Amino acid sequence: MKRNKKVISIVLSLLLLLSILSGCQPSSEAPEQQGTEPAGTREDKDTLTMLSAESFTGSWDPTGHTILANIHVEYIVFDRLVNMDMETLEIKPGLATEWKYLEDRVTLELKLREGVKFHDGTDLDASDVAETIKRFSDQSRVASAWWAEPILAEVVDDLTVRLKPSSGIAYAPLINNLCFTPILSSEDIENEERLMNNLNGTGPYKFVKFENEQCDFVANENYWDKANAAKVKNFVFRYVADPATRLAALQTGEADIIERVESEQVPTIEGDPNLKLLTVTAIEQKNLVFKFQMPPMDNKLLRQAISYAIDRDTIVNDIMQGYAGKAENFISEVAWGFAPAEGFPTYNPEKAKQLLAEAGYPNGEGLPELTYATSVGFYPKTKEYGEFIVANLADIGIKCKLVPMETASWLDALYQPKSAHMIDTGWMPPGLEPDLTIGAFYRSPGQCAFCEIDELNDILMEESRITDGDKRAEFLKTKVYPMIAEYVPHMTLFNSVLLYAVRSDVEGFEPTPTSAMPFHQVYFK
Repeated sequence: MKRNKKVISIVLSLLLLLSILSGCQPSSEAPEQQGTEPAGTREDKDTLTMLSAESFTGSWDPTGHTILANIHVEYIVFDRLVNMDMETLEIKPGLATEWKYLEDRVTLELKLREGVKFHDGTDLDASDVAETIKRFSDQSRVASAWWAEPILAEVVDDLTVRLKPSSGIAYAPLINNLCFTPILSSEDIENEERLMNNLNGTGPYKFVKFENEQCDFVANENYWDKANAAKVKNFVFRYVADPATRLAALQTGEADIIERVESEQVPTIEGDPNLKLLTVTAIEQKNLVFKFQMPPMDNKLLRQAISYAIDRDTIVNDIMQGYAGKAENFISEVAWGFAPAEGFPTYNPEKAKQLLAEAGYPNGEGLPELTYATSVGFYPKTKEYGEFIVANLADIGIKCKLVPMETASWLDALYQPKSAHMIDTGWMPPGLEPDLTIGAFYRSPGQCAFCEIDELNDILMEESRITDGDKRAEFLKTKVYPMIAEYVPHMTLFNSVLLYAVRSDVEGFEPTPTSAMPFHQVYFK
């Protein structure tokens, strides 16, 4: 054993599907096509290169962020206790080979796989699981957005751990949370500096270095899961802000995979025999977040007025050119428990004007100019549809200034309570559990919006206690979604359709609806 075993008090949260509880349950034009390097002429086939549209956070501690670029690489460095099949929602073994609820139907017991080692050579045991869950659910950690309530953890022996909500009441989504939580080494957790400067997991790729916005990885030759071992020796994950530069790198063979392809680039990719286009309807949605601590955004009627003023159909059909889906709820249509939300705002300028007057600002009189921050270069078309939204608001008398920001500055502003009145963001949770969105956004203090809504807090907690799947889904539909529509802490603009492009000799890359990116399954023909 690496250390003495003991009962550890843990904080855990977000909630799970009953099905589990019961045992299963700035844009640029595309570069010229000429000059594209034929895939067959590339000599170096032992390195896979992926270009990221988002920058990395400064710390490698997985509990210190909810940054998508970091989460992508964490998926291949770390393993999880259990894994969810994205199509069937079936829970399958990972680092845990067995799991069951005890007779109280509250305590979850997991048996760990024997012989698994971290990349530094130390053995995985139950203490690592306990310390990982404790740190992730610590409310001082950024990643606690995925977690909501304390849990007690009992380390029974080296390979057995029990998790129990401290309230003594079952949480519906508990095991779903374990499907996306990367298991860290407890020894790393004890050493803050080491945790922040290194990625030490049990997964198919080992972290080598990070320099000049590029992460280098090498295959873990001793990976326990031989069937899912990395198929390419080296993996490079590099941040490139400009969409046109990413495509140019793909065309020349400098890159093998790129993300966040612009719709204008699609004809170039489809017309190039050396490239392939991949699309996936994602759990991600694009949102206009209202910053509650920036008056007058704490005015519910004003938030409603803005939401009814936005012509989302034109954004989806014309600006996004169909590479987006019409949103009918504050969670994606691919999430468990989705149903169209009663009261979900639709484009209605006259109603928007009425609500604006009821908010105390008839025709916008007395309302200060609002600031609307957005990123450029990461999400497609943010500046274009941002300008369109500003025009929509002007139509009902609201003056608004669009503030485009490069990705790093925008990320900083996103998590600041008073950076702007409104800010555009996507939200791609690591699983299909609805609480990963509604819990993170609307449970106080409200991710990004910094909202404190007691009534919404209470109903979210009530929802999380319902362990019957059908009853929980009905409660979400009839109680939770309508209340979110009433308070509208943010307005969902559309469901994301993610566009990736790859070289034609790249096989095995299958983007998932979530932030899980299985790069270890990719190989060259």
